[in-house]
Amino acid sequence: MDVRKDISEKILGLLCVICIALAGVGDSPALSSLPDGITKVMAIPVIGLAFLHFFVVADFDKFKESLRYIPVLGSLVMVIFLSTLIVFCTDFSDMEVITRGLSKLIFQVVTVFFGVSMVYLFGIKAVDYLFYGMVGANLGVMVFALQGYSIGEAVSSVITCIVTFGEAEGYVRNCEIHDITFLFGQLFLFYAIFAPRKNGTQKWKNFWFCVICVFFILLGLKRISIPAIALVLVIAFILKNMKHPYRLAAIIGAGIFIFAWVYVLLVRGGVITELMEVLGVDMMGRDHIWSYVHDYYEISPFFLGNGFESVRSIMHEVESLGIIKTAYLLHNDYLKVFVELGFWGFTFWTGIQYIFYPYYWFKKNSKLSGIVYLSLIIYMSITYLTDNTAFYFWVSIGLRLIPMAVAVGMKEEKQEANMKSAKTIREEVSQMLGEAGE
Repeated sequence: MDVRKDISEKILGLLCVICIALAGVGDSPALSSLPDGITKVMAIPVIGLAFLHFFVVADFDKFKESLRYIPVLGSLVMVIFLSTLIVFCTDFSDMEVITRGLSKLIFQVVTVFFGVSMVYLFGIKAVDYLFYGMVGANLGVMVFALQGYSIGEAVSSVITCIVTFGEAEGYVRNCEIHDITFLFGQLFLFYAIFAPRKNGTQKWKNFWFCVICVFFILLGLKRISIPAIALVLVIAFILKNMKHPYRLAAIIGAGIFIFAWVYVLLVRGGVITELMEVLGVDMMGRDHIWSYVHDYYEISPFFLGNGFESVRSIMHEVESLGIIKTAYLLHNDYLKVFVELGFWGFTFWTGIQYIFYPYYWFKKNSKLSGIVYLSLIIYMSITYLTDNTAFYFWVSIGLRLIPMAVAVGMKEEKQEANMKSAKTIREEVSQMLGEAGE
């Protein structure tokens, strides 16, 4: 890489990191009074930088390569849109749901273009710049959380959190963020298993990035990430060491697809609640929350859903009836998606994520990008059981950006290898001709 191109990339990278950090710091509990998602608008300039770069450099091949991912990644967003459109066209009574659903849908569209833009600008290094931005955002959250605490109290709270494996009070409670913390789980998996490690420098970088990811996961009080990561590490190790892993990957994807349906049925029938009681697991009121929405859905092909982001309004309605004191979310994304998108929307949502996408990344890109995607979606699927992560802004970006970056990185590496091979052949031919001339 020439010096000017290297400097240009670093300047672009710095600008993107600043945008990411500013967009991410809005997840701080201290800034909860701000309008929902307003700071995430700061991520949009990254898309503008990608278009500006194209107009200046005019790299049509790279631009065309990046654009081909948009229809595929956008298919999931389209399912949400069409499922919701059917509901909204038959009932315009709840404009709050329509407005919130459309705004959330727009942010899902942004995640697609943001991921494509980052990979267009930086290739596989896009993951590094995303990591730097998230570290900046989380540090910003930690600064905002200092309100009302001394430095000594904050340090003591952080140490207690780490020593007790995520159990802490005080300052750390103000650092509890959901979206960014789960993204650090995705980043950990990338740096632990998939990031380039051709030399000692890259290996040490991956190691320290993993340490930082674990620190922020514990700080964000998301302990479910730890067993989820442990499981995925085992699965990814098996797949990486298989010569032809797609068959097993397809079985895993189809298995999760079936499990998602079974899980919704078991939740509806109260079997999950009974099982957790037998095992002595504290569900922290989730079983009661799930039961409150039973009247709003049915397991039938004729159930078309209540519309994207309608669960929040449903819970407010339950609250207004005096059944609950606070309108908590479901903490169960499989149930949430079924209630909102209906029978067919849920079918396509699970089908695309667990059957179509693994096929696409394995067959249309590379073995490694397929394993990366499957690892990330298994990790996220575990969080779907007890959290509301399916449509988080940053984890949606990670789920799209990281496999894409790996696929593009491998293509660039293959092209460089071919160019070096061609150069070597030319040099050998030239040498042979020179010797023949002598």
